[in-house]
Amino acid sequence: MLLFKGGAMKVLRPELPRPMGDVDILIPANRIEEATRIGEGLGYLHYKEESKHAVDFHTETESAVDVHHSIFDPGKDLKQFHDGLFARATPRRAFGVDFLLPCHEDLCFLVMSNLTKNLREHTSLGNLYYALCDCQYLQKAPSFDWGLVWKDAVACGRELEIRLAAEFMNAIVADTIPDLDRHFPASSAMEAFCNQVIFDEDYFLPRQKECQAIRVVELKRNPRKFGTFIAKFLLMKKLRNQPAFVRWYLKRKETQGRFMHIDNPTTAQLEKIFAALDQRAARRGGPVFVKYLALGSCVVRLVNYSDGFTPHVEAQLTYILRDDAPHYDATLIVWQENIFKQLAEYAIICDKNSQHYRQMRLNRLFGGSSGDMETATIVLEDVHHRQPVVEISSQNSSLSAWNPRTNTYYYAVDKLEPEEFIKRGHLFVHALGRIIKSPTSNLAHGAVVGLNGQGVLLCGMGYRGKSTFSVNALLHGFEYVSDDYLILEKDETALRAWPIYSIITLSPAIYQKMAARLDARFVSNNARKDKYVFNIAKYHERFVSAYPVKFCMFPRFIKGAEPSIEPGSKDMAVDEFAYSTVMQTGETLDMRLIAKLCSFVEDMPFYRINLTADIDKNTQCLRAFLERCA
Repeated sequence: MLLFKGGAMKVLRPELPRPMGDVDILIPANRIEEATRIGEGLGYLHYKEESKHAVDFHTETESAVDVHHSIFDPGKDLKQFHDGLFARATPRRAFGVDFLLPCHEDLCFLVMSNLTKNLREHTSLGNLYYALCDCQYLQKAPSFDWGLVWKDAVACGRELEIRLAAEFMNAIVADTIPDLDRHFPASSAMEAFCNQVIFDEDYFLPRQKECQAIRVVELKRNPRKFGTFIAKFLLMKKLRNQPAFVRWYLKRKETQGRFMHIDNPTTAQLEKIFAALDQRAARRGGPVFVKYLALGSCVVRLVNYSDGFTPHVEAQLTYILRDDAPHYDATLIVWQENIFKQLAEYAIICDKNSQHYRQMRLNRLFGGSSGDMETATIVLEDVHHRQPVVEISSQNSSLSAWNPRTNTYYYAVDKLEPEEFIKRGHLFVHALGRIIKSPTSNLAHGAVVGLNGQGVLLCGMGYRGKSTFSVNALLHGFEYVSDDYLILEKDETALRAWPIYSIITLSPAIYQKMAARLDARFVSNNARKDKYVFNIAKYHERFVSAYPVKFCMFPRFIKGAEPSIEPGSKDMAVDEFAYSTVMQTGETLDMRLIAKLCSFVEDMPFYRINLTADIDKNTQCLRAFLERCA
């Protein structure tokens, strides 16, 4: 059998974490029935994929192995390609079994092909980061031959997919694929291919599913309505492979959509939008309060126009909240809102000379949708790391905006009841993250505690024990910065951490272990009801700012009785810290941000801290470690 995708990369880079939904293997087509019997004999459930090119073996709760007899859908004869994969592969042993590992060129082709598939189908988008890293790693092999990668693409009829993947990666990180035009020649068919992808994924396939869901009884009750719907689909199906029809259809939909994306609006248009936001925020009079937030070395003026925000600000931002300040670097205006559709539309109609306004008028003139806009997104090229300067969504009932001329940020949501509002996570976290972002500072996802000026950054995704460990360390006299979100700033001498929030999150079970000694005020449940949120303002004397971070640690649970700390790899430190942060902030495609985060910790000693069920022993283990280092 031949191992590929994430499993193959795990073999090549065993020191790095690798999230995988399952393991993918390729076997000869004439052995698939034998493999099926073996899987059944081992107790696995299975079903054939709709494409019929693989059998998915799984338990009742999770996937296990995808056994492929063809890499792609078997609509084309790929025997020569498969034979080449097996011929160029090398025998390896890992995970307790023998298998074949594809050569680096074949793996690179498969990574790029899978990237295009995920982009087309909007699946596994969080793994785009891994596709970039995999391609960069694979091409470092001695005598790597890009010609073989292209040969694979030609053999599988996937030249356009591979070219698209290469262009996508180079747009994110320059020269990920070097000498692009020489290795992967451009094609005049690319525009038609991209149009076809958008047409199929956004329009044809959803309509096909809707038609398949129509029951006979519904068709009999309302033959005109459902019959017309089916007839339009059949016409679409007949014309879907005609490039001219597809291009016309997409152009028509562009003027009918309720989701408007505006690139590089005029200065006048932006000023009108921001003036409208100022007026909307202050529609009921002056602000409820004006206070200041000490965010590391940055001071933010907080202008609140809604009473509903007050208890959240006082509960979550207690430590950094100030009544006054001699100066401020940015302004954050917040209010409660309920007309997001009208505000989204205003972003379009405020400039009646714009192309977007003319499109909307033509749409309504010719019978298109006349409803309110669902979403308006405005982007300024190369400004604020290409994040939108205006995002208005009626679906999410949220508004965020940034006026670069005045450095004013806007934030509005609908519901502010505690249990509803906590679904959005920590208060203003995305807005504050944007404000403090600079070449040397950033919001980070992690916990920081320490002793005698020796800070430890605990990194990793959620449910790894960071909050439990850091809160228990606080109760044992450690210096404390955060259990979840914090500010990191790096200068020539050190990486320093600042707190933001005065809240902690603990599971009910962990809270019961700490309840007798934790003096904290209950705030709310979180959305999943699996954690409690507490204010810990009574421990502010143990909070520290500009705290030097000396070590990076990745917590993991073990079954042993004794906790321990052992050296870990720099690559894992970088990956765990950067990946968890960008996943929390939603900036998974900002490679400049990822590079900056990596630079924060790449020179730092990294350790694994193995945690047990005894939370006090875990804390004692860290104390002993830091005392030895001192």
